[in-house]
Amino acid sequence: KDGGTIRAEISAAIVRDGAGKPRHYVGSIRDVTEKYFLEALLRESEEKYRHSINMASDAIFTIDYDTGEVLDANVREIALTGCPREDLIGKHVWEMHPEGDEKERAYALWQRTKDRGSSVEEALLIQKKEGGMTPTMVSSSVIRYGDKKFIQRIVHDISHTRRLEEEIRETQAYLESIVEDSHDAIFTINVDTGGIESWNRGAEQLFGWTKNETLGKPIDVLIPPESDNTCLQSIEDAIAELREGAACCDSHFEAQGRHKDGDAVIIHISVSPVYRKRQMVDVALSCRDVTEQREMTEERVYLKEFNELILNGMTSSVLVWDRD
Repeated sequence: KDGGTIRAEISAAIVRDGAGKPRHYVGSIRDVTEKYFLEALLRESEEKYRHSINMASDAIFTIDYDTGEVLDANVREIALTGCPREDLIGKHVWEMHPEGDEKERAYALWQRTKDRGSSVEEALLIQKKEGGMTPTMVSSSVIRYGDKKFIQRIVHDISHTRRLEEEIRETQAYLESIVEDSHDAIFTINVDTGGIESWNRGAEQLFGWTKNETLGKPIDVLIPPESDNTCLQSIEDAIAELREGAACCDSHFEAQGRHKDGDAVIIHISVSPVYRKRQMVDVALSCRDVTEQREMTEERVYLKEFNELILNGMTSSVLVWDRD
């Protein structure tokens, strides 16, 4: 009447007389404008949801709660599995994984999700169509759509993380080999227990003790308090200063150490912090044998003093001139 429009649902039926002849029509019109707009909103919402799912950086699968069959997947799954979406629909979700332990773990994840409502499985391999495996971390949870339950799996490709972990392991092994093969004695001391935690070949050569003989022992087996208590105190002060957050400290000392056979050895020591997860857990001590240098220095000092004594004791003048 007012010129506006509505969405209507129209139904009609033929009314017949006793002889079965059509007499007239009976129709009904029902206003479904609100229902139409609600359905339009629902379609729009589903399209937005589908778009957001496809834009996700992880592969997302919708799985039948009762059978474990794949009902839907986003576009990211192609990069993960190498399979078109159509090839996965209707397959059991555990069929994406290699035979044996991996497939059993995938099946167990589906069962756990049904029992607990959600579950996570780390380092689960997915078989790629063209060959090869993709390491993944899978997060699985039960979702509801109306009165029906589904299982949603979010699968994150951890290949890059694995490569980084491998690079870190290789770098760590490389650095450890440098320390192990160093001619200097290098060992670490736990800042809480005070015990020796690592011991390289250079330390074994300098002090004569094997790794098994020193691990867990205090540093005073190497620098006895009776021979150089001042150095031990300096090392403790340096450790305390580093623990309080100092970026560096006066951490270079010379001390008298002791070889396993009891012989004294003059060593130069440098102390540096060792961090793990941004927390100092150890201190590294690098020691170098300077016994020969110390003896040479002392000999030079002795000769200088001896020469001065001779020169000062002479009654006649001694001239020193440059021949050039």
